[in-house]
Amino acid sequence: MGEGLSKSIVNYWLAVDFIEKRFGVAKSFWMTHREHLDRVKSALSGEIPSLFDRLTKIYEVVRFGGVEDDGLDKESEDILNRMCGGR
Repeated sequence: MGEGLSKSIVNYWLAVDFIEKRFGVAKSFWMTHREHLDRVKSALSGEIPSLFDRLTKIYEVVRFGGVEDDGLDKESEDILNRMCGGR
């Protein structure tokens, strides 16, 4: 995964995978990223929902807004590391 994709997009999908494997909250193929965010927010507590909220917003800007920004890539990497416990 990730060849030709922005680091922010790759990090979003890695977070989706992590949340499913660690917490059992899966993104169904028919769900939008916002619907999945709502599912995560209602299913989990603690820091994960707010971190995933920010990562989802970065994903939106990069994926649908066509923004390429090293700062957003770095932030998405930091968020993913915090979510996964410093992976």
